[in-house]
Amino acid sequence: MSIQDFSPNRRALLGLLPAAVLAKHGFAQNAGFRPTPLPKGQTRTVKLAVGGIADVPHLAVWYAKYSGLFDELKADGINVEVVAFGGGSEWLLALTSGKIDMAHGYYENGVRARSQGRDVILIDNIMATPGFLVVLRKGLSDKVKSVADTKGLAWGISSLGSGTHAVSLRVIKSFGLDAKDVRFVSVGGTTGYIPSIREGRVDVLTASFSAASTLIKEGSGTLLLDVDQAAAVEKIYHHPYMGPGILTSRAYAEQEPYVTLRVVAAVRKSIAILKHTKPADVAKILPPEFHSDTLEDGIADSISNFTADGVISLDAATAMIGDMSDIKLGKGGVEPADTFDNRFVLAVKQGV
Repeated sequence: MSIQDFSPNRRALLGLLPAAVLAKHGFAQNAGFRPTPLPKGQTRTVKLAVGGIADVPHLAVWYAKYSGLFDELKADGINVEVVAFGGGSEWLLALTSGKIDMAHGYYENGVRARSQGRDVILIDNIMATPGFLVVLRKGLSDKVKSVADTKGLAWGISSLGSGTHAVSLRVIKSFGLDAKDVRFVSVGGTTGYIPSIREGRVDVLTASFSAASTLIKEGSGTLLLDVDQAAAVEKIYHHPYMGPGILTSRAYAEQEPYVTLRVVAAVRKSIAILKHTKPADVAKILPPEFHSDTLEDGIADSISNFTADGVISLDAATAMIGDMSDIKLGKGGVEPADTFDNRFVLAVKQGV
């Protein structure tokens, strides 16, 4: 992204900013960003969280792990340890408390943390859609024809404040409902999606493509809304969506710029390979806990929603933050340009 990509008014505004500020947020293409490699003999262990256990929306990270792309970083002194959490609220707490260094999760989580004064930034915009489907429990189809009919029902999400919660709030608002019109129920992350519908603990569920597809295929639920396709996202949000990506703290990115860059480069390489690999071949490298009748469909779905280069748009960030304020998930007062840093994806794009 360059300043020329923005509207005349925004270009004029950015033109008033010091070069150092532009470089900080990745708006300057030629900012001289060349992190120094680790001194010979030094090593770093990077704890990279994912907000789901054996969950395909995190495919870019899982493929980097199981294909050996992260192992290649050991030659640079970098050891990547992937840590799975049940949901976004859990890894967010771990990130802001310093227990992990980076995470593959939802931009909304980062915005919520920033609104609370915590240090979280997005450094790679990986997915262009939320990757969720909204499923209706079996037996309710006669009286629930759309999201507008879910008033008074129990709506399952991974946890309060998570990506599923933020997306669900935006969905119900787009259908004329308010947060108080449904009863949100935390189902405990990805491992709780399927049981929550099977056992009748929730009536509606916002879940990953894989979990939702399993429920639909087995007849435990029916599709109420697809929030995974670009057309649906445009209808609900009316602007480009910033989905799962790589987040970290600005403190960590400044302290370990080379390590951060190399991890982002490995994830970007993973995406580039996935875009040209058959889902069946991708499935072969994933361990047994990933395998299901819907795995290949889930892989294909994730691949179709990867962004081209991970560059983060200031306009999209501004719109997303407006959404968060609109659904009252966060304290507000967040400066969009403070929520992301494009230097790493731009460096990868330029072959640094």
